Amino acid sequence: MKAAAAEFKAAKDLKVAGITDRDLARSAGHTGDHAAKWETSILMALRPELVDMSRLPADLSVPLEGVGGEDPRAKASPDLGKKVVEAMVSELGELGKKLVAR
Repeated sequence: MKAAAAEFKAAKDLKVAGITDRDLARSAGHTGDHAAKWETSILMALRPELVDMSRLPADLSVPLEGVGGEDPRAKASPDLGKKVVEAMVSELGELGKKLVAR
């Protein structure tokens, strides 16, 4: 992402930030994942109607296919998602200010 942003910046002479969600909300403990604690929590906070945890096996010893990270059944929550989203928004705002100031 950083390399693509640098290439785009050079070609277009624009201010660009090459980041992903994994670069944000570190202050909230966020490390990024796939369909696990972080993504599920964020979706629970932003679009709770899209999250149906009852469709997952309740038995935590049953592994979840396609989940890359901490088990969302045990670790995900709307409160955690809200905390992460708020940190991301704040950090993106600060990044925007820095880009404009340069």
